Amino acid sequence: MPGVLIGLILLLTASIFAAVRSRAADSSTDPFSEKGITVRKMLGMSRDDVETMLESVDRKELPEPVMGAMCYEPVAAPSVSEYICPVCGERTLYDDDYSTILRVEDLFMTRALFDSLQVVADLDLMLDETSFCSNCGSGDAEPSPVLIVDFTDAEPCSSMVSNDDLRLLIGFFSGETSYTTANDGSLPVKPELDRIRMLLGISEDE
Repeated sequence: MPGVLIGLILLLTASIFAAVRSRAADSSTDPFSEKGITVRKMLGMSRDDVETMLESVDRKELPEPVMGAMCYEPVAAPSVSEYICPVCGERTLYDDDYSTILRVEDLFMTRALFDSLQVVADLDLMLDETSFCSNCGSGDAEPSPVLIVDFTDAEPCSSMVSNDDLRLLIGFFSGETSYTTANDGSLPVKPELDRIRMLLGISEDE
């Protein structure tokens, strides 16, 4: 009788182990689900990993856009804006260029969006604001935030980035087929694949 009992215990243990292995195999076969794009977390993404995500989005049907709120009252930009460089601590005053003042004021949102992007994208990312600084910047171009992306298998690339670009990347790396707009609507990611490639320094023939 004890031998039979031991045999039943061993048989049950083997069955449970086989079932666990089967479920694990099923869940790891396709990292991209049919309902959306699931970002596979790794120690760092390569260009091939991102290409796989781009191809997966391209195969999906376009989701319907969702209109956002239309009643937001625009906030007037101040006549003067002070930029404090997070690198050197230098204070730069902007008081003669309305569009640059707007960009300086937008940096608060830019930093928040960049923080959200870092959470969802398994990439080495950096937001470069040095063009806004009178000490760190070259002073030969209109200041703009720059996104620096470093893959595990390629040299870092950089591109000027807007808040809408960051919203697009957040949606893409979150595994969604749509991304949230500034007025809380949503737009499909698929039509913006070329823009994503440009931001990440990936050309279609690579």
